[in-house]
Amino acid sequence: MCQLHSGSWIRLKKLDETHDPTDRISALRILEQARQDQVILTGLIYIDQDRPTAVESARMTQTPLTCLPEEALRPSEAVLEQAVGVVVYRQLTRPKRFP
Repeated sequence: MCQLHSGSWIRLKKLDETHDPTDRISALRILEQARQDQVILTGLIYIDQDRPTAVESARMTQTPLTCLPEEALRPSEAVLEQAVGVVVYRQLTRPKRFP
């Protein structure tokens, strides 16, 4: 049991070491059991190793931004003009709304 700042209590339960986080059905089963028992599970419940990571999905660089050269952080003038042009075009072609 763990007491929160509000004075209320929650029950935490660490996952068993025998739990396989790559087994989706098992993960759903233990989540449902935890819901019924009114327990908050801690630990890695499920991981799909075939899905890309958040960094891969967002196409982020592995290099910290502070270590990247300025050229890599700023768009070229042509790219910036194209982006501004798209925004201006959308504003010009958007239906006008009157109050």
